[in-house]
Amino acid sequence: MRVRDVDDQRDLPAGEIGEICVRSPFNMLGYWREPELTAETVRDGWVYTGDLGALDERGYVRLHGRVGEVMKTNGIKVHPTAVENALLTHPDVAQAAVYGVADGDRVEHIHAAVVLRTGGVADFTSLLDHVSGELSPKHVPAAITFHDDLPLTGAGKPDKQRLAAQRAGV
Repeated sequence: MRVRDVDDQRDLPAGEIGEICVRSPFNMLGYWREPELTAETVRDGWVYTGDLGALDERGYVRLHGRVGEVMKTNGIKVHPTAVENALLTHPDVAQAAVYGVADGDRVEHIHAAVVLRTGGVADFTSLLDHVSGELSPKHVPAAITFHDDLPLTGAGKPDKQRLAAQRAGV
């Protein structure tokens, strides 16, 4: 297993986030009748998983989301998982989902959907301040919506595509 830079394909040192690639005698050979997808996923015997992660100093992997979820906004790459984790450290937040929404000029903006804990009183401003303090001002969502519960996919994960589609239609 190795962690590769998504842009230039170099191996990354411990602590840096990149795409997780795996190789073993049991790798898949490819996708059935999908040569383009196979060429994108299997390269030189390595399977590019689409998962983002980083190795720690002991060789353990910490997952940070999916390659396709990374947003480029405010001049930096933003991993939704990092913003979600920052929101979840706020004592009033029970659940969080972060996703990108493009405006009319196709500029992607960070959006968040949160569910507050019972009795939680956090508002938009307090959550923006919290994310700014945990990460940086460039990681602050442009919009935060509050929900009683988050829509889920069939796999039970927050349905970020549905949330993004709802916001894009606003």
